[in-house]
Amino acid sequence: MRLFFYLVLLPIILLAVVIGSILTMPTSILRLALDATSDVVGLDIEVGSVSIDPTGGLTIEGINISDDEGVFARANELDVAWSWGQLLQAKIDITKFDLIRPRLIRMPILPAPADDQASPGFQLSDIHDFMPLPIKLEAGRLIEAELDMLGPTPIKFKARLTADLGGPTQEVRLLLDRLEGPEAALDLRLLTAKQDQSIMAELTARDDKNGLLSTFTQLKPGKTTKIYGLFDLDPEGNIQGLVDGDFGDLGTAKGDLALNLALDEPIKADLNLTPGPVLPEEITAITGGKLLLDLALTPRSSGLFDINKANILSPSINIDLAGLLDLDGGANDLELNFQFAPNGPLPAGLALEKSEGKITVTGKLDEAFITATQSSHAITGPDGLTLARLDGTHEWKMGLEGGGAGIQNITIKNLAHDSLDAVLPDLAARAQLRLLADGHVAVDDLSANGTGLTLAGRFGLTSDNVINLTATLALAQELPNLMAGLHLGEASLKLAAHGPLTSPNIDINGKGQNLAWAEGRMARWNLEAFAIPSEDGADIKGEWKLKAQQLVAKNDAQLRLQGAALSGAFHRQAGLWVLDDLLFLTKGARVSGHGQIREDGSDIDGNLEAMIDDPQELAAIFGLEVAGEANITLNAKGDVDDLDLAGKTKVRGLEFDKARLAQMDARFRARISEAPSADIDASFKEFVFDEITAHSGDIKLVSKIFGTTTRFDLLGDVVDLQTGPDRPLLKRAEIKGKGSYDAPDLKLDRLNFKAPGLDLLAQGRLALDAEELTLSYELDLSDMKLVREFAPEQYQDVDGRIQTKGVVAGPLASLGIKGKIAGQDLRLQDRQIAQLTGPYDAQMGDELRLNVMLQAAGGLLEEKGHLNAKMVLLGNQLNIEELDTDLAGLTAKGRLDVDLDKFTFAGDLDAASQDLSLLGNLAGLNLAGGLEAHLHSQDGDEARIEVIAQNLRFEDVQLAKAHIQGDIAKMTILPEFKGQAIIAGAKTGDVTILDGKIDIAGRLQDMQASAQIRGQAAGENITAKVKAQLLERDGVRTINLSSLSANHGAQQLSLSGSSQVIIDADGHIRLDAARLNIPGGGMLVLNNLQYGNVAEGDILLERTSLGFLKNYGLPILDGNIRGRVRLGSGKGEVEFDLEEAQIEQLPKGRPANMTAKGSWDGQALRLQSNLNFGTKSTPIMITSNLPMKPDAGGLPLPDLKGQSSSRIQYDGDISGLFALAGKTDQTLNGATRIDLNIGGSVVGNQYINGQINISGGTYRHLIQGTYITNLTV
Repeated sequence: MRLFFYLVLLPIILLAVVIGSILTMPTSILRLALDATSDVVGLDIEVGSVSIDPTGGLTIEGINISDDEGVFARANELDVAWSWGQLLQAKIDITKFDLIRPRLIRMPILPAPADDQASPGFQLSDIHDFMPLPIKLEAGRLIEAELDMLGPTPIKFKARLTADLGGPTQEVRLLLDRLEGPEAALDLRLLTAKQDQSIMAELTARDDKNGLLSTFTQLKPGKTTKIYGLFDLDPEGNIQGLVDGDFGDLGTAKGDLALNLALDEPIKADLNLTPGPVLPEEITAITGGKLLLDLALTPRSSGLFDINKANILSPSINIDLAGLLDLDGGANDLELNFQFAPNGPLPAGLALEKSEGKITVTGKLDEAFITATQSSHAITGPDGLTLARLDGTHEWKMGLEGGGAGIQNITIKNLAHDSLDAVLPDLAARAQLRLLADGHVAVDDLSANGTGLTLAGRFGLTSDNVINLTATLALAQELPNLMAGLHLGEASLKLAAHGPLTSPNIDINGKGQNLAWAEGRMARWNLEAFAIPSEDGADIKGEWKLKAQQLVAKNDAQLRLQGAALSGAFHRQAGLWVLDDLLFLTKGARVSGHGQIREDGSDIDGNLEAMIDDPQELAAIFGLEVAGEANITLNAKGDVDDLDLAGKTKVRGLEFDKARLAQMDARFRARISEAPSADIDASFKEFVFDEITAHSGDIKLVSKIFGTTTRFDLLGDVVDLQTGPDRPLLKRAEIKGKGSYDAPDLKLDRLNFKAPGLDLLAQGRLALDAEELTLSYELDLSDMKLVREFAPEQYQDVDGRIQTKGVVAGPLASLGIKGKIAGQDLRLQDRQIAQLTGPYDAQMGDELRLNVMLQAAGGLLEEKGHLNAKMVLLGNQLNIEELDTDLAGLTAKGRLDVDLDKFTFAGDLDAASQDLSLLGNLAGLNLAGGLEAHLHSQDGDEARIEVIAQNLRFEDVQLAKAHIQGDIAKMTILPEFKGQAIIAGAKTGDVTILDGKIDIAGRLQDMQASAQIRGQAAGENITAKVKAQLLERDGVRTINLSSLSANHGAQQLSLSGSSQVIIDADGHIRLDAARLNIPGGGMLVLNNLQYGNVAEGDILLERTSLGFLKNYGLPILDGNIRGRVRLGSGKGEVEFDLEEAQIEQLPKGRPANMTAKGSWDGQALRLQSNLNFGTKSTPIMITSNLPMKPDAGGLPLPDLKGQSSSRIQYDGDISGLFALAGKTDQTLNGATRIDLNIGGSVVGNQYINGQINISGGTYRHLIQGTYITNLTV
């Protein structure tokens, strides 16, 4: 039967030839028709001979039909006869159709479609174009014909032929009935479709045993798809058979089918579907690679079935249908449950863990009520899309005349995406959908709600594709920050679209407040925009306006942009996009421009101009504070393959942070083409950064491309570089460079940076593909002015010359550096080394290997010294393989393995010096003596350190012997240390320390220390003991004194309680409280003392006896003193009382009493004092102005360069003062007035002037008897 089908195709193909013959008539034109037919169908048709009877007959002999692989069909002869009687009714009466010995050798292969219109190839549209006008043909009557198919005995049949040609689809139908032999009938229908380039053949045949054969074949260029079915049909209408479908690469379908045409018997189906390899992998993921259909229906009555079983099963899908199916009435009650767990990616890159749901159908099928629920879990997609869960409920009522209406509800949990920096925890959407019978679509209630998000709108689409859309989006403060550093605040956005679907008018309006980003925030904004396409959607025009108010920098409310506006218009016409009237306005700034470009990248023409008179507000939105003026222009012309860019920049009075630029003018031009080039030229005046000033300068960069090589030249010139007023650093600095780039190599022919006292020269090559660098360099620092300018103060007195040169070579990941260094006449203050020379060698990579061998000689070094080191750095491991130093009398040798991360080491280091004087001279210290040091660690976890010094002298301190030893345990960056230092024979001035011991234990940031010493001072024995805890956190040091005691002879000093001293990272000292028991039985109380920049606090001296002072050579025998000093804000107050002070030079019975009060203003101490001797004497008044200035910590100290002044006043009897002379045999009485001024330089010449008046005085010498009265001086 299948062979019969293929053979029937032969006359159908030849039918086109027959029709061409009918229409063209002459034999010569028939040849042309055959050629045209060959071109149309893409097959070669060859004939031996052709004869035409004009009255209605055609005979063709020797027919061969070929495709690209050769002949696939033959026929000996075709004899056709017809009648012209019904031609005017578009009917032809075929009276004879004999095909003699046709043979089908194999199935034909149709040519693939052409890639473009200009290429040769088979196009089914050619068949349709072959018929210029639609035409219908129909045989006038049934005819008898012979078909020689299987041998010499022809098969006789009667046939009827119809044809519908020339339209978008063409149909040819042939009905055959066998005339002799067993009964058989065949109905063949061929259709061609122009749109999808296909030929479809449908064949139905019946034999004399009621056997039924039905096949369907679809032919497409290059492919053949077949569906085959074979069924038995009994007289009762029961059909049982099998289905075998082969879709080529699309897959296969196999199975069994049983049904009754009257639908009054059970229906069963069991099918196995397998997708083919050509289908997307998403189909395999959905089906799991195969589908099993198991169906069993039991009829109740006509059209009413019980669904006993309806199951679709695969590795990914399980679908069950149950209920009652009513094809004719309204008794339908169906329920479908499904579970879906795909085993691979879904369409559009989606994936999910599982999905499940239920669908119900009730009522008549054409107006059924449908409900559905579904829940999907762990959905993922492209670009980081994830949904924890997607749930939905759906209701739908079908319309009797088509369409329907329903409500859809969807909820989404934890929506995330790469473009979002936050997760949307909840999102719910609702839509009320209507579909009308005429094709109209309407969404009457569209809404979505989430955390801080609300969407509402309506949508309509008519049957003639007219759209009507309105939508409103509202955002609230609760909306998560969907983008890094951006908070949308509160906003509403309205969108409207109306018109043809392909070209609707679009309006957008929005407003918002409290918009914030990383560097600022915006109080309010408004947006208006519209777009109007042309009717065909090819062109468009539109405008937009954006206004913003109160843009404020995040960390400074003073940086505020009151308002800004951005607007513009655009249009597209005939492929040309034009931007008109681009304008950005704010206070102090205006940016405008326009431009155009075609869609093919041609006709680029545009300009942009920015005029900035006051950038303060504009810069505020970026958190910057900028002042100055700028004018920037940019022009572009050409196309994307040959584009010219030119621009200018003018800057005046720019101020930003620590930088100031008085003037800058820059010009640049670039050409982007097959031979691109670029040129940049800039000049500036008065550039200031912090304390560095450049008077003027020029920078120029020129690059040109020749073939594959880009050459460039760089010139730079800076004039009068200073580091402060009247501090010239470089009169002129020049940089010159030239090189080239020829992919993949970048070559630096020469780079030279030159300035007075500095010359750097480099040249080399960088291979970008191999990532290898070869670079040679030479540096000559002949003037140490640069070093002096930027070195710390203690190293500014430096001089000499340093030269170095070397080569850098190798892969970038493991560069090698080799070079030599030479220093001449190096001097630091008064310390000098004549020469410093030696090579260095470094190898970088995963590990860094460094070898240094330096030699130094001359100057303070009496003989040559050297420093040799070999080390390897691998990650955090530093291995000093060899250290050998002999410099300035100090020798050191060792080998250490250092863990830089844990700050631990293992190895040995020994150092010794018999004479430290040379080393002291190099360090600028008055140092002498001998030293030995040993450091040893076995495993990097513990270490032993020992230092021995003898006959050590440092400044004015002498030390006969010192021995320091200890253990470091748990070595980290904060090691735990336990050790002891013992000293003997220490002396400074008249103080001698006979012996002393210091013990410390603990971590570096939490150390317990105790010390005790024994010695002599001023002929008395001294002892001292102290215990303290030393803490350090974040650069803040704390000393907790738990005990302090000291004895000097019989005098004692001790701490009452405990005290805490805090030293911050800047060196400022704070003492909260301390009480010291001092000699004399009193107490010194310190409260809230601070020392550093400004001194503050209270010092209280409680009533204390002065008798102990005579032990220290002071002429005070007895008495008491008390007082207070208060400091704060750079000022201070002082007061003290001296009571009954017995001074050795004063006569007995004349103790000194003094009260004093004063204030310090940061420059001088102004003191008012009253002094008397004895309880009944007249006081002496003293007013003093003493120069005192704060030291670095704020403590007032005498200003030795200042001027002092004092006034002494006395108004009383002279007898009290005369008695102080201790002349017991003499007396002097009389009214006395004294007014003296004393002053001058503190350490220089002094002056005294004033007056002393005595009136009515009487002098007596009791032994000599002298008596003088009425004495006046």
